[in-house]
Amino acid sequence: MGKYRLHERPYTAKSFSEKAYPTIKDSLEKAESVLKPLKTYGVEPYYEGNDFVAKRMEGACGRTLGSQYMTVGANPEVRGWKKALAATVGHEYNHVARLQYTGRKDWARYTLLDNIASEGLAQNFERLVYGRRAPYSVGMSDKEAEKVARKIEPLIHLKDKRLYRDFFFGSKDGKFRHWEGYKFSFKKVGERIDELMYERDATWPELMRMSSAEITGMGD
Repeated sequence: MGKYRLHERPYTAKSFSEKAYPTIKDSLEKAESVLKPLKTYGVEPYYEGNDFVAKRMEGACGRTLGSQYMTVGANPEVRGWKKALAATVGHEYNHVARLQYTGRKDWARYTLLDNIASEGLAQNFERLVYGRRAPYSVGMSDKEAEKVARKIEPLIHLKDKRLYRDFFFGSKDGKFRHWEGYKFSFKKVGERIDELMYERDATWPELMRMSSAEITGMGD
Protein backbone atom coordinates (compact mmCIF):
# COMPACT_ATOMS: atom_id res chain seq x y z
CA MET A 1 0.00 0.00 0.00
CA GLY A 2 1.22 3.52 -0.85
CA LYS A 3 1.07 6.71 1.17
CA TYR A 4 -2.65 7.26 0.63
CA ARG A 5 -5.39 6.72 3.19
CA LEU A 6 -8.98 6.15 2.09
CA HIS A 7 -11.58 8.16 4.01
CA GLU A 8 -15.01 6.64 3.58
CA ARG A 9 -18.00 8.95 3.82
CA PRO A 10 -20.74 7.99 6.28
CA TYR A 11 -23.50 5.88 4.76
CA THR A 12 -21.44 4.94 1.70
CA ALA A 13 -23.26 2.08 0.00
CA LYS A 14 -21.37 -1.20 0.08
CA SER A 15 -22.32 -1.78 -3.57
CA PHE A 16 -20.49 1.44 -4.51
CA SER A 17 -17.36 0.81 -2.46
CA GLU A 18 -17.07 -2.74 -3.81
CA LYS A 19 -17.16 -1.43 -7.37
CA ALA A 20 -15.12 1.77 -7.06
CA TYR A 21 -12.47 1.17 -4.40
CA PRO A 22 -10.41 -1.43 -6.32
CA THR A 23 -10.15 0.97 -9.29
CA ILE A 24 -9.15 3.83 -7.01
CA LYS A 25 -6.48 1.78 -5.24
CA ASP A 26 -5.03 0.45 -8.50
CA SER A 27 -4.91 3.97 -9.92
CA LEU A 28 -3.14 5.40 -6.88
CA GLU A 29 -0.55 2.64 -6.91
CA LYS A 30 0.07 3.31 -10.61
CA ALA A 31 0.42 7.04 -9.97
CA GLU A 32 2.81 6.53 -7.05
CA SER A 33 4.98 4.17 -9.11
CA VAL A 34 5.60 7.01 -11.59
CA LEU A 35 5.60 9.92 -9.15
CA LYS A 36 6.28 9.23 -5.48
CA PRO A 37 4.43 11.41 -2.98
CA LEU A 38 6.49 13.30 -0.43
CA LYS A 39 3.85 13.09 2.30
CA THR A 40 0.88 10.93 3.19
CA TYR A 41 -2.45 12.11 1.79
CA GLY A 42 -6.12 11.33 2.15
CA VAL A 43 -8.53 10.21 -0.57
CA GLU A 44 -12.28 10.57 -0.10
CA PRO A 45 -14.35 8.59 -2.64
CA TYR A 46 -18.07 9.15 -3.07
CA TYR A 47 -20.98 8.31 -5.36
CA GLU A 48 -21.57 11.13 -7.87
CA GLY A 49 -25.08 11.26 -9.30
CA ASN A 50 -24.84 14.63 -11.05
CA ASP A 51 -26.24 14.58 -14.61
CA PHE A 52 -23.50 16.83 -15.98
CA VAL A 53 -20.80 14.48 -14.67
CA ALA A 54 -22.62 11.52 -16.16
CA LYS A 55 -23.24 13.06 -19.57
CA ARG A 56 -20.20 15.30 -20.08
CA MET A 57 -17.44 13.87 -17.88
CA GLU A 58 -17.81 10.13 -18.45
CA GLY A 59 -19.09 9.50 -14.93
CA ALA A 60 -16.16 10.72 -12.82
CA CYS A 61 -14.97 13.94 -11.23
CA GLY A 62 -12.63 15.08 -8.49
CA ARG A 63 -11.31 17.92 -6.41
CA THR A 64 -8.00 18.55 -4.64
CA LEU A 65 -8.42 20.41 -1.35
CA GLY A 66 -4.72 20.82 -0.55
CA SER A 67 -1.37 19.08 -0.55
CA GLN A 68 -2.70 16.17 1.51
CA TYR A 69 -6.35 15.66 0.59
CA MET A 70 -8.45 14.92 -2.48
CA THR A 71 -11.98 13.77 -3.25
CA VAL A 72 -13.08 11.63 -6.20
CA GLY A 73 -16.62 10.93 -7.32
CA ALA A 74 -17.91 8.26 -9.66
CA ASN A 75 -21.13 6.90 -11.11
CA PRO A 76 -20.83 3.16 -11.86
CA GLU A 77 -23.99 3.34 -13.99
CA VAL A 78 -22.20 5.34 -16.71
CA ARG A 79 -20.58 3.49 -19.55
CA GLY A 80 -16.76 3.66 -19.35
CA TRP A 81 -16.79 5.01 -15.80
CA LYS A 82 -13.88 2.85 -14.59
CA LYS A 83 -11.38 4.30 -17.07
CA ALA A 84 -12.63 7.80 -16.34
CA LEU A 85 -12.37 7.22 -12.58
CA ALA A 86 -8.84 5.79 -12.79
CA ALA A 87 -7.63 8.76 -14.83
CA THR A 88 -9.48 11.27 -12.62
CA VAL A 89 -7.78 9.79 -9.56
CA GLY A 90 -4.46 10.27 -11.36
CA HIS A 91 -5.39 13.85 -12.23
CA GLU A 92 -6.17 14.79 -8.63
CA TYR A 93 -3.13 12.90 -7.36
CA ASN A 94 -0.97 14.96 -9.71
CA HIS A 95 -2.39 18.14 -8.16
CA VAL A 96 -1.49 16.83 -4.70
CA ALA A 97 2.02 16.00 -5.89
CA ARG A 98 2.47 19.40 -7.55
CA LEU A 99 1.65 21.14 -4.28
CA GLN A 100 3.95 18.84 -2.32
CA TYR A 101 6.88 19.14 -4.73
CA THR A 102 6.64 22.95 -4.80
CA GLY A 103 6.26 23.24 -1.03
CA ARG A 104 2.74 24.67 -1.01
CA LYS A 105 -0.17 23.64 1.16
CA ASP A 106 -2.95 24.84 -1.14
CA TRP A 107 -3.87 27.10 -4.06
CA ALA A 108 -4.29 30.28 -2.00
CA ARG A 109 -1.55 32.32 -3.68
CA TYR A 110 -1.73 30.79 -7.14
CA THR A 111 -1.57 33.09 -10.15
CA LEU A 112 -3.39 32.30 -13.37
CA LEU A 113 -0.07 31.03 -14.74
CA ASP A 114 0.32 28.69 -11.75
CA ASN A 115 -3.14 27.31 -12.44
CA ILE A 116 -2.36 26.79 -16.13
CA ALA A 117 0.78 24.88 -15.16
CA SER A 118 -1.05 22.78 -12.57
CA GLU A 119 -4.02 21.90 -14.76
CA GLY A 120 -1.79 21.21 -17.75
CA LEU A 121 0.40 18.86 -15.72
CA ALA A 122 -2.59 16.98 -14.30
CA GLN A 123 -4.35 16.55 -17.65
CA ASN A 124 -1.19 15.35 -19.34
CA PHE A 125 -0.59 12.95 -16.46
CA GLU A 126 -3.95 11.48 -17.49
CA ARG A 127 -2.77 11.32 -21.10
CA LEU A 128 0.69 9.86 -20.58
CA VAL A 129 0.13 7.60 -17.58
CA TYR A 130 -3.49 6.50 -18.10
CA GLY A 131 -3.93 6.88 -21.86
CA ARG A 132 -6.91 9.21 -21.51
CA ARG A 133 -7.71 12.52 -23.13
CA ALA A 134 -10.49 13.90 -20.99
CA PRO A 135 -13.57 15.62 -22.49
CA TYR A 136 -12.44 18.94 -21.00
CA SER A 137 -8.94 18.60 -22.49
CA VAL A 138 -9.41 18.21 -26.22
CA GLY A 139 -10.66 20.40 -29.05
CA MET A 140 -8.36 23.43 -29.26
CA SER A 141 -6.47 24.14 -32.47
CA ASP A 142 -3.04 25.79 -32.76
CA LYS A 143 -4.69 28.96 -34.05
CA GLU A 144 -7.17 29.06 -31.17
CA ALA A 145 -4.37 28.50 -28.64
CA GLU A 146 -2.37 31.39 -30.07
CA LYS A 147 -5.43 33.62 -29.78
CA VAL A 148 -6.02 32.58 -26.17
CA ALA A 149 -2.36 33.15 -25.30
CA ARG A 150 -2.55 36.72 -26.57
CA LYS A 151 -5.80 37.31 -24.70
CA ILE A 152 -4.49 36.18 -21.31
CA GLU A 153 -0.93 37.48 -21.60
CA PRO A 154 -1.65 40.62 -19.49
CA LEU A 155 -3.48 38.50 -16.89
CA ILE A 156 -1.20 35.54 -16.17
CA HIS A 157 0.45 37.00 -13.07
CA LEU A 158 -2.83 37.97 -11.39
CA LYS A 159 -4.00 36.18 -8.24
CA ASP A 160 -7.72 36.36 -8.85
CA LYS A 161 -10.13 33.52 -8.03
CA ARG A 162 -12.84 34.94 -10.25
CA LEU A 163 -10.43 35.09 -13.18
CA TYR A 164 -9.56 31.45 -12.54
CA ARG A 165 -13.23 30.43 -12.54
CA ASP A 166 -13.97 32.43 -15.68
CA PHE A 167 -10.99 31.07 -17.60
CA PHE A 168 -11.52 27.42 -16.74
CA PHE A 169 -15.31 27.25 -16.49
CA GLY A 170 -16.48 30.08 -18.74
CA SER A 171 -17.41 33.70 -18.10
CA LYS A 172 -20.88 35.23 -18.21
CA ASP A 173 -19.70 37.99 -20.55
CA GLY A 174 -18.52 35.45 -23.12
CA LYS A 175 -14.86 36.44 -22.91
CA PHE A 176 -13.92 32.88 -21.98
CA ARG A 177 -15.74 29.76 -23.15
CA HIS A 178 -16.62 26.79 -20.98
CA TRP A 179 -13.48 24.68 -20.33
CA GLU A 180 -11.34 27.11 -22.37
CA GLY A 181 -8.68 27.16 -19.67
CA TYR A 182 -8.53 23.38 -19.45
CA LYS A 183 -8.18 22.95 -23.21
CA PHE A 184 -5.50 25.65 -23.42
CA SER A 185 -3.56 24.23 -20.46
CA PHE A 186 -3.69 20.71 -21.85
CA LYS A 187 -2.36 21.82 -25.22
CA LYS A 188 0.23 24.34 -24.04
CA VAL A 189 1.71 22.27 -21.23
CA GLY A 190 1.39 19.02 -23.18
CA GLU A 191 3.57 20.35 -25.98
CA ARG A 192 6.12 21.56 -23.43
CA ILE A 193 6.16 18.23 -21.56
CA ASP A 194 6.68 16.28 -24.78
CA GLU A 195 9.56 18.60 -25.64
CA LEU A 196 11.17 18.29 -22.20
CA MET A 197 10.82 14.51 -22.14
CA TYR A 198 12.34 14.22 -25.62
CA GLU A 199 15.18 16.71 -25.18
CA ARG A 200 16.10 16.14 -21.53
CA ASP A 201 14.51 12.82 -20.64
CA ALA A 202 12.64 14.79 -17.99
CA THR A 203 10.92 12.64 -15.35
CA TRP A 204 7.65 13.39 -13.58
CA PRO A 205 9.40 14.36 -10.32
CA GLU A 206 11.52 16.82 -12.29
CA LEU A 207 8.46 18.24 -14.03
CA MET A 208 6.71 18.68 -10.68
CA ARG A 209 9.55 20.86 -9.39
CA MET A 210 9.74 23.15 -12.43
CA SER A 211 8.48 26.70 -12.20
CA SER A 212 5.17 27.58 -13.81
CA ALA A 213 7.02 29.69 -16.39
CA GLU A 214 9.28 26.80 -17.35
CA ILE A 215 6.55 24.19 -17.59
CA THR A 216 4.29 26.45 -19.67
CA GLY A 217 6.90 28.32 -21.68
CA MET A 218 5.06 31.53 -20.70
CA GLY A 219 5.68 34.49 -18.43
CA ASP A 220 9.47 34.64 -18.59
